[in-house]
Amino acid sequence: MDLGFTPEEEAFRLEVRAWLEANLPAEWRHGAAGGFREEEETEVQREWQRRLYEGGWLKLGWPKDVGGRSATPVMQAIYQEEMTRAGAPGILGRLGVTLLAPTLVALGSDWQKETYIEKILSGELIFCQGFSEPDAGSDLAGLRTRAERRDGKWTLSGQKTWSSGAHYSHRSFLLARTDAAAEPHRGIGFFLGKIAMTVFGFERGGLAQAARFERAVAELAALARERGAGADAPTRQKIAQAQIEAHVFRLIGLRNLTKAQHGQAPGPEASVTKLYWSEMDKRLQETAVGVEGMYGALAPESALAIEDGRWQYGWMWAQAETIYAGSSEIQRNIIAERVLGLPRGR
Repeated sequence: MDLGFTPEEEAFRLEVRAWLEANLPAEWRHGAAGGFREEEETEVQREWQRRLYEGGWLKLGWPKDVGGRSATPVMQAIYQEEMTRAGAPGILGRLGVTLLAPTLVALGSDWQKETYIEKILSGELIFCQGFSEPDAGSDLAGLRTRAERRDGKWTLSGQKTWSSGAHYSHRSFLLARTDAAAEPHRGIGFFLGKIAMTVFGFERGGLAQAARFERAVAELAALARERGAGADAPTRQKIAQAQIEAHVFRLIGLRNLTKAQHGQAPGPEASVTKLYWSEMDKRLQETAVGVEGMYGALAPESALAIEDGRWQYGWMWAQAETIYAGSSEIQRNIIAERVLGLPRGR
């Protein structure tokens, strides 16, 4: 098995690094060690999205006839990995860029493409996601929001919740049940305002996530040495285990990347990936706040918090990671039924 990259791919990696060196300010790297307030972070992400858009990076994998570079899945993974290693901030309109815009490219009308795509990519229009509901979070089969066709228009009724970024978004794209008589996982439509569309999955992951975890493990090891916990055998074992898990996660990413390179659509193994990284990060963050000792109990905004409270903030987010985007319980059910062939749970 050859896990290396071709000369062309390595040349592309150097291109990405050179662009980052010229366009990514040092004070934006790694979230300024957690020093940004929410309002500041929002503006940084907005400006960073604009720079990426002007640099042509947000259309990397798109066909050339729509302004993209037709980059291979491997090149796209390299791009994400280099962004992560450089500590680049996220973009404000991530959901619109990674989910909605590619959907419009593949399935949208000419009017939809002309009206929305460039505004989504540039950050002029920010979208949040309206999937989760009070009684339908991880399992969208429980969706209750309804869409009814009346006089040539869709009327939506229902409630959405846990819509991250809704407070700075201009619009939302959401799921609603269009056929009450259909099976739970069918009869669901995807809506943007008054425009009905078909959902198309384009979320990213893989090597970028692996690079993030590898960096986090290295920073955790450095923290342990600084705090004098490096000589503690149980702590050393936890950090070593975290390093092993990060490496395994990279191999999972490479396997998924190989499938994508050969045109194979993601299958139930996506649940393995989600379950693995969310549980892994939860253990990693718990180890980190433990290394900090009593300081680990401080709120991130405390003046005495170590590294501006970045590990406490990470620990709190990690508790949610096993819930959002499909809870660990739901992922285990999917793996049991679709991978292992076990009977459906009751």
